Amino acid sequence: MKKIILFVFLALIFNACKKDYPLDIPHWLQEMILKAKRTHGCFLYGKTLWIDEYKKGDSTFYMMHWYEERGYAIFDANGNTICTENNMGGDCEPHILPYLIHSRHIWNDDPNKCQDGFY
Repeated sequence: MKKIILFVFLALIFNACKKDYPLDIPHWLQEMILKAKRTHGCFLYGKTLWIDEYKKGDSTFYMMHWYEERGYAIFDANGNTICTENNMGGDCEPHILPYLIHSRHIWNDDPNKCQDGFY
């Protein structure tokens, strides 16, 4: 009986600490995800968001996509903006994006939870 109680207790603790994003991402990116969660999934101006990780050699980049704008921004591992792209144009397509290799999906919010406007 004690083993069952211990097992249930450990399972509860383990699941309580579980994140819906990888723990090995930079702190600034974790903060952006937490900000999106605090705003009910509406990260910027009521736009929903998903994040992917890309590689180029030994360098890591993060692409943040905005659903409604069909746009995105690429950041380096330190959080510096490398380029932006949206339906009005940008500088990612010809110069940077073709050279990046998708390595994994990091996180996405629920587009059904986001409504137009600010939170």
